[in-house]
Amino acid sequence: MQKNAQAITTAALLLGAAGSGVTRADEPAKVAAEPAKPATPSIFDVLDASGIAISGYVDASYERLSGLGLFSSLTPDRVFDARHESFTLNQAAITIAKQPKEGFGAVVNLTAGQDAEVIKSYPNTGGSDFDVTQAFVQYATGPLTVIGGKFVTLAGAEVINPP
Repeated sequence: MQKNAQAITTAALLLGAAGSGVTRADEPAKVAAEPAKPATPSIFDVLDASGIAISGYVDASYERLSGLGLFSSLTPDRVFDARHESFTLNQAAITIAKQPKEGFGAVVNLTAGQDAEVIKSYPNTGGSDFDVTQAFVQYATGPLTVIGGKFVTLAGAEVINPP
């Protein structure tokens, strides 16, 4: 009987040493560490790292125009709100810009909607609800910035974006 007890004890020790998967309650389980996978950058990470900013807005309205919307000379008395009893997509715009403090940069502002037909550069050929509202390049060095292209305004007066 003593031989059987000794054989059972020896078998239990061998199983424990062989890593039977049984752990004691006071021993933490060992987990195989997997190598960390490299994180894939999002489009926002890439844009941020490159200094490119993208912004936009949507402007819609309901218009109720009393009267004909015309002066006595039959010239329209309204420009941006000349529709009777209607919902209107005034502007949907996107701006893509890279404007570093030093070096070359650029800004492109695209506008779609009813207002785009009104704000187009002369000559306005009409019929299109899309406009390249601004598109310019710039070079900055120290306190000097030189820009050239198409602008809504240089002084910040008479801006046409609703926000």
